[in-house]
Amino acid sequence: MLHLSVRTSWHSSSNHDRQTSLYQKESVIVRSAPRFAVSLLVAFSGNQKGVGVIRNLSINGCCISSGTVVKAGESLTLKFHPGDNGPVIHIDLAEVRWATAWEFGVVFQSLLLEEQRRLLHFITTLPSA
Repeated sequence: MLHLSVRTSWHSSSNHDRQTSLYQKESVIVRSAPRFAVSLLVAFSGNQKGVGVIRNLSINGCCISSGTVVKAGESLTLKFHPGDNGPVIHIDLAEVRWATAWEFGVVFQSLLLEEQRRLLHFITTLPSA
């Protein structure tokens, strides 16, 4: 399971006459597994079905570029071919953690042990992102 911690701090400053204040939010994301640059076709389904391209991949999740809009908090199933001669890797449950108009990040929450082994085997053959 991905252990993602986000530390947030607020900084404030104001002009000399103290009539206005500026607040800026800063976030630092700490990842528990390395990400690897890839370009893998992926099919996903949840509230809607779509296809996309996995842009980076870790044992815990991935970033997907897609024309299909999804929202943070949605649950998806994913299917992608790792490029070897084996079958597709099936992720039973992935949660969308963040989303923009053209890409989104998911954390893998449920996959069979054999799928996890195949994913780990594939990842160990990749150069770091």
